[in-house]
Amino acid sequence: MAQFTEIDLDPYLSVPAEKLVVGTSLPFAVFLKDRSIVIPLFNKETIFDGIASNILREKGIGTIYVRTSDGVELDNYLWQRRAPKKTTPDRSKYDEYVASKSQHYLIERTLLQPGTRIYLQSLCPDPVPPQYSSSSH
Repeated sequence: MAQFTEIDLDPYLSVPAEKLVVGTSLPFAVFLKDRSIVIPLFNKETIFDGIASNILREKGIGTIYVRTSDGVELDNYLWQRRAPKKTTPDRSKYDEYVASKSQHYLIERTLLQPGTRIYLQSLCPDPVPPQYSSSSH
């Protein structure tokens, strides 16, 4: 059974519901107002996904409420929404990264314990003996 608390709306900030960004974690709790009753809608750290966005739209919820004590988190959240999106990395830098990464072996985390012996033969194929290499002919 849901609990409802009747309180004054002064300690809450009203925010247009379309300001919530789909795919983000909400750094504050979100509430609804039904007359003089404030109803919790989303807990803090809830992932606001497409389903939640559709529910708000279908129910005709245009305004949500956030505690005034969460005003700083709300400002940061709205600012990040306006911040420019990250650009894709430069192709040449990405190619350098891939080339550098291919020169290293992946090692299982359990092998990184002190005293564990690592045998390279199990990580890579056996090297060609010098007498069979093409440079010795």
